[in-house]
Order: sequence, then C-alpha cells, then structure tokens
Amino acid sequence: MKKEIYYCPICGYELEDYFGSGELCPCCFREAGCDDELCYDEIDGESRNQKYYEILDREEIRKIIPDYKKKYNLEEYVPQEIVWDYLRAIWIKSGSPYTWDIVKKVRLEELERGEDNYEDIYGYKVIDEPDWTKEKAYRQLKRIGVDAREFIKSIWGEKNELYKEAVEIMK
Repeated sequence: MKKEIYYCPICGYELEDYFGSGELCPCCFREAGCDDELCYDEIDGESRNQKYYEILDREEIRKIIPDYKKKYNLEEYVPQEIVWDYLRAIWIKSGSPYTWDIVKKVRLEELERGEDNYEDIYGYKVIDEPDWTKEKAYRQLKRIGVDAREFIKSIWGEKNELYKEAVEIMK
C-alpha cells in the first residue's frame, strides 16, 4: 500500500500527518487550526507580534488580502487559502527559514537564563535541518503549486531584492 504524502499548505514542507487541527509544521512553525484561523481584526496585531518573523506592512497585507482595507476591523474569518498566502509571505519575507532550528535555539537560550515557561522542547518530534537553504525552501513550494518567483513578484514586484534572488535561485 502506498503511503499518503502530506504537505504544509503554507511552505510545502513534507509532513508526517495531514495538516489538521493541532499539526505543527517544523519548517514554517505554523499550527493548523490556530495560526491559520484569523479574523480580519487580528491580522494587523498578529503580524506585528511575531517572535520569529519579519512583519508585513499594511501595503503588503493589502496585496495578499484585497478586502483587508474595508474589513480590517471585523470579527470575520479571512478565507483559509488567503491566510495561508499571508503566512507564506511572512515566512518568505523572514528569509524562508527552517524555523524549528531558530525556535530551538531561542528556547534553549531562554532555558539557560531560566526564562522558559514552555513545555519541554524535546517533546516535539521534529527533524533538524542543518543544511537548510532558500533554494530548498523555494523548491518545496512547488509541491503545493506555488512558484516562489511569481508569488514574490505579486507582493513585492520585480525590482525587489527578494524577487531578484528568487529568479537567481530558481534558474
């Protein structure tokens, strides 16, 4: 029997299980049923409180969520596919990291300082990716039908360094 293959709908990372409620992607470090369930009125504040990521400005948000300007203060859910695009843009703007490596490093530093109140980080069944590259990140997006170049161009344009870099990487 052929094993089912699952991918994170945000970054395209191959997961062990379906990206269902509570499933955590080690690559973009997003949790299904939590990070991808946002109301319009949460987006601006949510994007500005990311511990491991860059933030999107309002112009970038409007390019991803076209009705954001008229709905920004509503307690209405943003369609899930659009939230995935929004979270993908944050991940890409932050350098497309394998976020688990960053999270683990930060949490270990917090533990050393006695500041970590989280559950045991070794309790997560996560694979380390010591040789992670942007090329791997951009290529894995193809698994979910996302061309990194086109996605980046749609938000930041052809003159942006992210776009130029993506074109170079994806030659």
